[in-house]
Amino acid sequence: MYPLGLVDLAQIGKLTATLKRPVNIIGRRGTPSLRELEAAGVARVSMATTLVLHAAGAVVESMAKLKQTGTFDHFTTAFDYGRMQGMFAQTRR
Repeated sequence: MYPLGLVDLAQIGKLTATLKRPVNIIGRRGTPSLRELEAAGVARVSMATTLVLHAAGAVVESMAKLKQTGTFDHFTTAFDYGRMQGMFAQTRR
């Protein structure tokens, strides 16, 4: 079951106890922590569009800065090409 938009921990706990079936919660801003959800009986947390929106927001902000400054200096992150390649190498093992 996917109770869309449910973020109240007490209600989530009541739902999992009542249904006695796997309950999946969407993880987004305002959702209780993973530890709290697990303790409330949640079986799975789905990110749904949360990660896509986060990434799209970063792209929009970066492009706005590029337009404002005309420079590429703000296109920095701790996640670089080498790290990404390392992740792909790990999945091949």
